Amino acid sequence: MSDLITIREAAAELRCSRAHVYNIMNGKVTGLPALPHLELGRRRLIRRSALLAWLEAIEVGRKVVGSVRCRDLTPLDAWMEEHA
Repeated sequence: MSDLITIREAAAELRCSRAHVYNIMNGKVTGLPALPHLELGRRRLIRRSALLAWLEAIEVGRKVVGSVRCRDLTPLDAWMEEHA
């Protein structure tokens, strides 16, 4: 279970606010895919592996996603298919 991190921990790793992490999770940040997460009642948790896959997807791509250059989003899509 240590693979699960809180919104606060994800925000610290991404160096942004918790509100921004919620916006990313809800798909409200233009140009970025939604961050996969788990909802357990009112609590939301993120798998560390999902966060790393998401970062990889937006980091190594060709397309411009937000202000980040990306080749494509297939690593994230593949991960999401595998873990759906």
